[in-house]
Amino acid sequence: MASHFPRLLALAPPLIYGADRLLRRRPKPHLIVEALLDECAHALTDLLLLDLVKPRAALEVVAASLAGAVLLDLDHIPQYLGWNVIAPIPGERPHTHSLAVPFALAALALFMSGHRRTVTAAVAFGAATHLLRDAATGGAALFWPRTRRLVRAPYHTYAALVAVTAAISGRRPR
Repeated sequence: MASHFPRLLALAPPLIYGADRLLRRRPKPHLIVEALLDECAHALTDLLLLDLVKPRAALEVVAASLAGAVLLDLDHIPQYLGWNVIAPIPGERPHTHSLAVPFALAALALFMSGHRRTVTAAVAFGAATHLLRDAATGGAALFWPRTRRLVRAPYHTYAALVAVTAAISGRRPR
């Protein structure tokens, strides 16, 4: 995987940090700009962590993992349309932003074989990286339906993880 995007992985920490600085500004950026910045940061986080665990991943695995990392936010669309069924509290992340999603995908992968198993597991990995970032950028109800309590991680811990992961990736031979 590292051989696919070495320059992008090297630039990931400042790009993620810059996006997060813009996202924390007041007034907030326009919804479209906010979504683009956040999804780019989710994608970069996923690429870094995937490179850490599977540096020679096939492009289809990379694509599946990126899909899991980014498409999880499609569950916000009903909120924007005023339909708060999967996020009963306005402004809260939807219930699908919980560990139930990557665990369900990983369990589904166990019942598959070969290529389908690999791709489904990659989507689960991507969804998990999404939740890691969300925990550091406002929190998520990771243990829903057991509890709605938000799990928050310190942003500096997430930023350090991103920086260290990029440094490890940068030291690998190409």
